Amino acid sequence: MIDLSDYLSLGDKWLYDILSEHKQDIFPPGYSLDILYTHDQFNNDQAVGKSLLRLQEYLAIVNIPNFFVKIHTNKLNIAEDLSNIKNIFTPSDVELSYQIIPGTFNKELVNNDSMCVLPWVHLFIDPQGRIGNCCQFNEYYPLGHVSQDKLIDVVNNDKMKTVRRQMMSGQRPNTCSNCWLQEDHNIISARQTANLDFKHYLPLIEQTLPDGTFDDFKLRTIDFRASNVCNLKCRMCSGRYSSRLAQEEIELYPELDSAHNFIELKLDTSSTKNVLEFIEKNINDLESIYFAGGEPLVMAEHYKILDLLILHNRTDVNLTYNTNLSILKYKKLSILDYWKQFSDVAVLASIDLIGKRAEYVRSGVDYDVLETNYQTIKDYVSFKIDSTLTVYNSFNLMALQRRWIEDLGLSPDDFNIRIAMFPPKIMCCSVLPWPIKELVIRDINNHIAWLSTFNNPDSLVTQWKEVLQFINSDDQSHLLGEFLRVNDDKDRIRNEKFEDVFPEFQTLRSYV
Repeated sequence: MIDLSDYLSLGDKWLYDILSEHKQDIFPPGYSLDILYTHDQFNNDQAVGKSLLRLQEYLAIVNIPNFFVKIHTNKLNIAEDLSNIKNIFTPSDVELSYQIIPGTFNKELVNNDSMCVLPWVHLFIDPQGRIGNCCQFNEYYPLGHVSQDKLIDVVNNDKMKTVRRQMMSGQRPNTCSNCWLQEDHNIISARQTANLDFKHYLPLIEQTLPDGTFDDFKLRTIDFRASNVCNLKCRMCSGRYSSRLAQEEIELYPELDSAHNFIELKLDTSSTKNVLEFIEKNINDLESIYFAGGEPLVMAEHYKILDLLILHNRTDVNLTYNTNLSILKYKKLSILDYWKQFSDVAVLASIDLIGKRAEYVRSGVDYDVLETNYQTIKDYVSFKIDSTLTVYNSFNLMALQRRWIEDLGLSPDDFNIRIAMFPPKIMCCSVLPWPIKELVIRDINNHIAWLSTFNNPDSLVTQWKEVLQFINSDDQSHLLGEFLRVNDDKDRIRNEKFEDVFPEFQTLRSYV
């Protein structure tokens, strides 16, 4: 019997390895993988335990059907937990079975600073119409849906009140799990960044009732993504956020059920109207709008919002874009003609690599166009490169930064690094085996030394030090084979080869 309590001290690789040992090509009649579950850590009083969540995730990855697993536990409400995690990781499978045993379950509640200003000032709407606190929200815990809920009602519905109540009591809401994952790895999270960016709104929290009700909600900032329309197919992305990638996923995996088919992912007219009306109602209180995608610059709804701001003389609202920078015109509309009318436009360009490597990872992009487009817009916007650190650019993100600093005039302060780390972590640099990680660490340390010769390097140096700490502390090398499998699938359909573009990884397969 596997004691799941050991996960809390031994971690992901231990659990993956021990489940892999029990994987069989054919499970004999009557087979049962028995799991003892008597202790776990919980982010809040309504959460599923961390160990149980990871167990279900890894059962799915290792491919052990739920039918052959039995949980032995003294947690009396285990049935509800098993139903929840089944829906997240194995919606088409049966629920894990269980047997109640004597004793008292040890429930360890994680209590610490979890306050975030966003539930008091912000809303996020994704291309499926789900409403969250921000773009980092856990999609399995939405706060509502724009096709069913008026936004004015969502700001004080039971789910939103629960989020606020838990934050005020030091608990970690389920919907914010991605921030907790970052913070547990000592990486600055979206929550911490928001509390700095919108610290002037933190006093609003004092007006909140004990049950989480906040009667003075005004929309100060919003992130609205009306569709997944995108002109690229980025390897670390999902069809949920790229229409072209959604089409490829169906071609690769035609057995995907309707819940994972994102080809026609676009809000209907009524849902879009719901959002635009709420924006207009709050337009005098708006401070900032965040545009991302898909690709926001090819979304018609994005231009409708800009027209709305111009109509109401709110060209002082901060506009922040996360864009692939590959296109500056949509039909007959020029984004630069719009940006020239606004006083505060920030562009975060999603660029991770140079040349052919960039074009391999973000299929459909022409790297030279990115540099040309930067030259076109640089005098009209605040510009940063917002890179996603993955397996692909572990050795080469440093070269991108050097190119743009030395040759294109950016400063070290003009870069952000996002570590791809959300489950499943197959694209994350932590899947690299230790001998290769050592080489990456060497290159990063050399890059930090180089950055330190410039003025104002602190922000970027700090981010690279976070990367080093993450690489050293997070071992997901057991998922390397899964990374190669998924990437090989994409290589096959795109007629490309990973090692041809990234010869530095010629030995990578030998570690599987």
